[in-house]
Amino acid sequence: MVKKYLSHFKYFFIVIGIVLTVTIIAMIIKSFTTSEYPDRSNLETDTNERVFDYADKLTDAQENSLRELILQKQKQTGCDIILVTLEESLEEYALSYENILGTLSVDQYVMVYADNFYDEHKFGYDQAYGDGAIYVDNWGRERDGYRYTWFGTSGRAEATYSDGMIDNLIERVIDRTNEDPYQAYVTYVNQFSEDMDSGFSFNYDMPVSVMLVLLLIITGSYVSYQLAGNRNIKTTRADTYIAAGALHFDRKDDQFLNKMVTSRRIPKNTSGSGGGGGHHMSAGGHSHGGGGGRH
Repeated sequence: MVKKYLSHFKYFFIVIGIVLTVTIIAMIIKSFTTSEYPDRSNLETDTNERVFDYADKLTDAQENSLRELILQKQKQTGCDIILVTLEESLEEYALSYENILGTLSVDQYVMVYADNFYDEHKFGYDQAYGDGAIYVDNWGRERDGYRYTWFGTSGRAEATYSDGMIDNLIERVIDRTNEDPYQAYVTYVNQFSEDMDSGFSFNYDMPVSVMLVLLLIITGSYVSYQLAGNRNIKTTRADTYIAAGALHFDRKDDQFLNKMVTSRRIPKNTSGSGGGGGHHMSAGGHSHGGGGGRH
């Protein structure tokens, strides 16, 4: 009986086996190989530094480790990756730009600093003000008592990041910041790299996540096909409703008892589904995206 049942799904198991095999091979290959972008082509940047620990939250060894990680991820993402830590109020600094940017809220002070820092050093992997990201973590408290942080994007990174992706990265970093700043900043670099490598690109092979989606599609298609085929199978015979040589039907009545209607509100999705999350213009007139948090 079991053998007959399994034989009915033999093609299903064959397909699953093939797809899983391909997926496992792809994962193994991906773990041993990394696709890299061409060498950095922006010659206008005035510094090779990427870790600016002005708040002195990292040891020398941790700074060097972060530099090595950033160098590796820059090649993989084709983006400059910058980290800045501060420990000061940015209110006076930011408000000096209100004549250009308009009225600023306290949580935007660090945004102004991040945008200006990126622009003044002409960061960008491909060109000045081009592809890249910056994370500014200010450990100094503003007048409302909070410490603010800003994740800024530019160029291709700005086009890639939706509001939801920005929120996810900031939340993951902030969750670790107070307990272990080094691990928090490693999370920033790794999450950025993962996000930039999450879709199709001519510079990358197909992500494993896409293969898993294809696996689900194939599985769902097969199950749907089987269910559709079962609808055509006869479940009654000519004598199903004949008892002792005569017609016999069991009588069943449906009685209407009451009517109950339930309703629920479907919340609106406020996160962007595409890229360009947090799009705005800097004081220098350059396009940036991003978002902030506090800790």
